[in-house]
Parts: sequence; structure tokens; C-alpha cells
Amino acid sequence: MVAAALEPKAVAGVELNGSLGSLKEIIERDATVDQMPEAFCFGLLEQFDVKQLAALAAPRPVVFRQPTDRAKKELAGLKAWYAMLGVEFEPLSSDN
Repeated sequence: MVAAALEPKAVAGVELNGSLGSLKEIIERDATVDQMPEAFCFGLLEQFDVKQLAALAAPRPVVFRQPTDRAKKELAGLKAWYAMLGVEFEPLSSDN
């Protein structure tokens, strides 16, 4: 999502499967860098969480496939964000 936000011409959209609803889940799970190395980006959570990163990539599509209940809760409001940008789009998908 960071790459999509920074490089709009290079990244047309993002599709996430089994994504975290929040970077806080890494802390709550007491995960280690050995378990989830892709999730450890020093200082990222201080400024952004998953919802804000998805919003930065909009209006390009950011799709969360089969979101968890936590993701549905944390990412509520993204559809309205897209609508505010003039795009009818549902980021939370139950499709496979």
C-alpha cells in the first residue's frame, strides 16, 4: 500500500488476502520479526495504520479479500472515502 500511495503511475491497485486490520495486531499477538518480517517497518505505526495507508492509495482500488471481523471494524469508512473522491468502490470483499 505504501508503494501504491507513492507511485500512482507504477501501481494501478492493491489486492490483499488475509490482511491485518491494524498494525497494532502485531503488538497484540506479540509477533516477532522471525514470524512476520514483512510487517516490521520501524516507525510506520507512529504515523499510519492500515486504514490510512489504504486511503493514501485511493482512488486506485485497494481490495481486502475475505476480511476478518477486526479488518471490517478497523477499515469501516473506506467506502465513504472512495465516494468522497468520486469513486463508487467497496474495498472490503468477501470474494475468494
